[in-house]
Amino acid sequence: MDTDSLMNELDELATGLLILDSRTVDVMTAGKFLNDLEQIIRSAGALNLSPLQDAARELYRMLERVVIDYDDIKDHEAVFSRLEKGIGRMQEIARTFRKTGEIPAAEAGPEADPQAGGEAPQAKAGDGSAAAKAGPYPAEGEAVMQDESLVKDFIVESLEYINEIEVNILNLEQNPEDKDFVNAIFRPFHSIKGVAGFLNLEKIRDLAHSLENALDRVRNDEWPVTTQLIDIILDGADSLKGMIGNLKSRMEGSGEEVNVDVTDLIKRLKLMEEDPSKYSAAPAKVKKIGEILVDEGVVEPEALEKVLEDASRKDPPKRLGEALIEEGKATPKQVSQALRKQATQVSDAASIRVDTRKLDDLVNMVGELVITQSMIRQSPSVQSNTERKLFRDVSQLTTITSELQRISMSLRMIPIKQTFQRMSRLVRDLSKTAGKQVNIELVGEDTEIDRNMVEEIYNPLVHLIRNSVDHGIEPPKDRAAAGKPEAGLIKLKAYHRGGHIVIEISDDGRGLNREKIADKAVKNGMIESKEGMSDQDVYRLIFMPGLSTAEKVTDVSGRGVGMDVVKQAVDKLRGKIEVESIPGRGTIFVTSFPLTMAIIDGMIVRVGQERYIIPTTAIRQLLRPNQESFNSVIGRGEVVSIRGKLLPLVRLYDLFDIDPERRNPWEAIVVVVDGETRSKCLLVDEIIGKEEVVIKGLGDSLKTVKGVSGGAIMGDGSVGLILDPEGLFELSESRSQAAPAM
Repeated sequence: MDTDSLMNELDELATGLLILDSRTVDVMTAGKFLNDLEQIIRSAGALNLSPLQDAARELYRMLERVVIDYDDIKDHEAVFSRLEKGIGRMQEIARTFRKTGEIPAAEAGPEADPQAGGEAPQAKAGDGSAAAKAGPYPAEGEAVMQDESLVKDFIVESLEYINEIEVNILNLEQNPEDKDFVNAIFRPFHSIKGVAGFLNLEKIRDLAHSLENALDRVRNDEWPVTTQLIDIILDGADSLKGMIGNLKSRMEGSGEEVNVDVTDLIKRLKLMEEDPSKYSAAPAKVKKIGEILVDEGVVEPEALEKVLEDASRKDPPKRLGEALIEEGKATPKQVSQALRKQATQVSDAASIRVDTRKLDDLVNMVGELVITQSMIRQSPSVQSNTERKLFRDVSQLTTITSELQRISMSLRMIPIKQTFQRMSRLVRDLSKTAGKQVNIELVGEDTEIDRNMVEEIYNPLVHLIRNSVDHGIEPPKDRAAAGKPEAGLIKLKAYHRGGHIVIEISDDGRGLNREKIADKAVKNGMIESKEGMSDQDVYRLIFMPGLSTAEKVTDVSGRGVGMDVVKQAVDKLRGKIEVESIPGRGTIFVTSFPLTMAIIDGMIVRVGQERYIIPTTAIRQLLRPNQESFNSVIGRGEVVSIRGKLLPLVRLYDLFDIDPERRNPWEAIVVVVDGETRSKCLLVDEIIGKEEVVIKGLGDSLKTVKGVSGGAIMGDGSVGLILDPEGLFELSESRSQAAPAM
């Protein structure tokens, strides 16, 4: 410790005093202030600056009394003025010591009587006041409980801090080099430690202090951010949450306390301090071919040296592998295996971390390249040019652009393992709250997903898991009576299918109650009658807002919100959700999302003078129907017979108020597209072709427009709208209902 560092600490302390408002004292801000004072006490002790150390102790005790007796203080501004003078005195002591090397004589401390703003009476041993307690903390085992509101504030704000820590630790895991996330985790631990020390909550203080120290090592580049460290911080946050929950139970006099054992956690932290290299993510040294063969016992070190020496003398020098084979020291298979092992090591050692902002910039630039390549290819001057070399060059540009786009997209992909593991923790917590036994099985954790979608799919998954635990899985007694294992099972499964990532959430619970859902929907006026509805039609009703069949409202669910939020979130990601359920055997929710949110394959269609893009994943068929296939059905509008099935016809020009080129379906083109659970026919004038397009947002003013999910820059520089099939279906249905009866 040097005087420059001490001066910096004092400057930060003076800044911290400005944050403290003399009218309202925030307990967590005061805790941080006390924490900083404690650090100055230690720093002054290391420099043998006893006058400064004594002044800091007096300030510590004074601020303790300010917080405890805040409501009884008459002149707050006078007290804060004394605090300011005390900090000024400490800065003066430090400056004098830095200039002269001499320790100034001790002066009267800044402690004041909070009631009057004057000198405080001398504290007497055993009077119970904060000032009488030796050292910066109250006596061991005595929590400062003079004002219960302080403890309650600490509980509320600490739990908020822990939630903040959990979010930022996951961000840090994805961006290990970002020191902003480290600081965002460090600060809450620092504040919790300070207030816990002030309130004499030693176990909470000590654990927060240990975790804070670990993060300080990361801030100072002494420790790398590794999976083990992330696990320790998460476990530490859970332990703090348990301790604070126990404190809350004691304060309220209700509920059972949770057994929080941090012995193993402290042991893991000590192991990291003793040998941080065990937790380092430093790349391994790439071994040479000879070293690999020696390690595997194929060649003796002496023989290897001789072969190397003989090979180097030859002109040209021979490769080691060839020389070993010629000398009979190794077989071709052994050399080949060693080469493969070396290649694996090289690929492992060659991985580097890249700033995510740079990665996003790269993806954006590749998107612009895709647009430019499309413009060149569709340029009239290029299309009319008959030069074969130009045609080959443009084709080569298209191939390179597609490959570059594929690689850049893959760089943004990360395994879904982290999200699945968060669901594991959620299941454990929810099952305990619900009094049920629930196991979780994870399948396809290595399935990759666009990192920008990770947080977007988190909330839908949470809602689905909550419903599976609360509504799906039965209590142990009911399961035993039904011949099932007492412990229920929730399975999370992820896999890729046709340019999409599919996530299945299944349970082996009671399944959906078809009649109950339909009756509730009728009662709430969501449907007129349940007659003629298929199982899928009924199951889709659970995604309507306000529909809940729960017998009672719980902390988990039952208010009729949640599943509609899931539907909205899935729609936002241009995904789909389907439900399958068997009464008594369980329910499966199948969600499907596009692999990337940046570029899609689209079919460009023309209606009148306008061009639109339909996602190819939604297109089932393109055709020009016979006149006999077209009919008007009373109550169902216009339909087209496709393979013996009548599908409703949606005229895009009517929806978008465009003057079309063709109005008769048998003269135009019909595009059969799939929505969430139904299919319809879109009437267009012409199919222009298939194209990869870069999705562009339409801005806040147009983002709520139904039937349109975004825009794309076309090959000629104009903007084409990307159509949302389900939104088009809803728009056409609302138009038909609003139309006057003929």
